[in-house]
Amino acid sequence: MLALWVRGTGASLDDDNFARSFLDDVSSALSGLTVAWANLGDTAVMPVSQYGNPYPAGALDYGPSRDTGVKELFNYLEMRAAICPNEKIVLGGYSQGADVVGSVLPSITPIESHIAYVALFGDTHFNGGTKQQCQDHNRPAWVCGDSDCNVNLSGVFDARNPYLPRDFQGKTGSWCLHADPGCQGNRARMLTIVCNCTPHSQYPSTAMGDAAHPGALYGKASTAWAELGNLDGNGNVDPEKNEYPAVPVD
Repeated sequence: MLALWVRGTGASLDDDNFARSFLDDVSSALSGLTVAWANLGDTAVMPVSQYGNPYPAGALDYGPSRDTGVKELFNYLEMRAAICPNEKIVLGGYSQGADVVGSVLPSITPIESHIAYVALFGDTHFNGGTKQQCQDHNRPAWVCGDSDCNVNLSGVFDARNPYLPRDFQGKTGSWCLHADPGCQGNRARMLTIVCNCTPHSQYPSTAMGDAAHPGALYGKASTAWAELGNLDGNGNVDPEKNEYPAVPVD
């Protein structure tokens, strides 16, 4: 199992509490599996000669930064799937990183079976469905968190539409917190992120620490294993097909 994180704008590879929280959640949710770890843009793991320029998580150059991340992530996932054909991957991304992950998904549908789960936090292209869907408690399956029905249900850079390829809709969670200007489209309030005082900065202590996240991650990953034939019809690990330590099944 590989946990692959894509950091948010301005975050460094060496000091990112979002990345640490994500890895802790994945390791906890998938206890019983050996979980490898990678952070997009780390040239020690992803040499430029193989995967292209490293993702910089830039702020003033957001568009080019995001595009660089999309190219690097695509190259890495394609290569990883070829080198490790039986490996499963959990993808996670925050803010600009969530934008990178969401943007790459349509191009990796040929290797979709390698992706066990996708977790997005504060996506700047969040798509929370319509106001009516929200009020009717009938929001898209990927919507997680407590985003407000009475404000903008699209990310600060508008909604990605379609938000997810069909093959990823059943194994993706996109967390948007109440009053988060990054995923609820408030460009003016995004300026306050620099002081860590908005909900956009609070995912490690809320969504990532919520029991619902590891539960969802575990459930979706288990479903992915079943679809790939690593579990038998009763939800038990098939020792003839499973190449990893057993995934605990309730």
